[in-house]
Amino acid sequence: MNTFHSLNNTKIKNITNIVFVVCFALLTNQSFAQYCTDDERFSEIEVFTNNEIETTLNAVYGSAINWEGDAESLEIDFYLPSLDIDPLSSRPFILLIHGGGFTIGDKSSYAFECRALARRGYVVASMNYRLGYDQSNSSNLVNALYRAQQDVNAALRYVIEIAPILGIDTSWIFIGGGSAGSISSLFTTYMDQDDWNFLFPGIESNLGSINTSGNDFTHTFEINGLLNQWGSGPDIAMTPSELKPMVSFHGALDQVVPIGEGGFGTIGSQLIHERLIDNGICSDFTLDPQGNHVVYNTLEGRTFMMNRTSCFFKSLFCDSCSDFFSTEMVEPNCSGILNTNDLDELNETTVFPNPFKNQLNFSSLNGNEYFLMYDVHGHLIYEGLNIHLQDFQKLSRGMYLIKMQDENHTQSFKLIKE
Repeated sequence: MNTFHSLNNTKIKNITNIVFVVCFALLTNQSFAQYCTDDERFSEIEVFTNNEIETTLNAVYGSAINWEGDAESLEIDFYLPSLDIDPLSSRPFILLIHGGGFTIGDKSSYAFECRALARRGYVVASMNYRLGYDQSNSSNLVNALYRAQQDVNAALRYVIEIAPILGIDTSWIFIGGGSAGSISSLFTTYMDQDDWNFLFPGIESNLGSINTSGNDFTHTFEINGLLNQWGSGPDIAMTPSELKPMVSFHGALDQVVPIGEGGFGTIGSQLIHERLIDNGICSDFTLDPQGNHVVYNTLEGRTFMMNRTSCFFKSLFCDSCSDFFSTEMVEPNCSGILNTNDLDELNETTVFPNPFKNQLNFSSLNGNEYFLMYDVHGHLIYEGLNIHLQDFQKLSRGMYLIKMQDENHTQSFKLIKE
């Protein structure tokens, strides 16, 4: 099992590899359109096996003073498709945050979800954060939430710092979690320092800034979407211009974190869903009408939630997100989803056979296409106009990425050489 230190030594020692990762991401435009492909990646379908998922456990992203006044080491676990076999050198990132009422819990509780999403093509992490507060006064819970947000911010700054090593596209960052982890995610997304200082005067002077605690990294980030499992958010800070797309799961009978109005000026999943829809922001909400706190907590249910989450985030890549509400476990089907703006164009061309042996055939070429072909290490194998005339008999077996460009659009194909 790798640690970040060993990963750091092996991945960073050849700086040209990192430079290539950055250049390759730029060259292949791995952003909005690159992730919106007609294959099964980022969908409800697993495209990698557990053996193809790398893990880096207990990486230290920072250190901070806990509620008892002691310095606490802050750790995070990473799960990602191996860059040795993944044709994408830069992948969207999801940060998961465990629950436990800000007093108990551990990052390992999200290992199943991390692996499930990594097998669908994402880079995923689960973090620990400082737990505990003086429970003699319930108002001290606010301090625990503030410390949690400090730690989430520190973890995200750390992720951006090491993004080239792990093949993370920092322009696509999602966060989420369950209960306290979901609350921490929503507060991180919506509450800035001014909001905290306005609502809780003196909290910054007592506990420090939300943006500088934990480590010395100064990176900024933008959160593109949220996973909300039985959580709530800060009502006053969730203004129309700040709202983010969110996929939610909650129990209608939850008395710990209600789906309506909650404590400390929070609102639950039902009210957030309505606010998002009213303001034209995509929301996907599954409500268990008989559910209490924590729902769908079976293997089937947890898999269902990860399927909906994966498809929801993919719909953001593809500009195809639509509002959804159900009181049933409706399984998603987003494999093959395409960018609605490019659907007609991308359907014009297909490549076959796949897997291939010698030659490649393309349907509906207009003669103006330019092709780039890469192996899994990012090495350029072919560049030119006539890839369909090439003989690949001596090409090594494995996975290859072809990028096809013309004046109207770009399309990518993932192929297997037998």
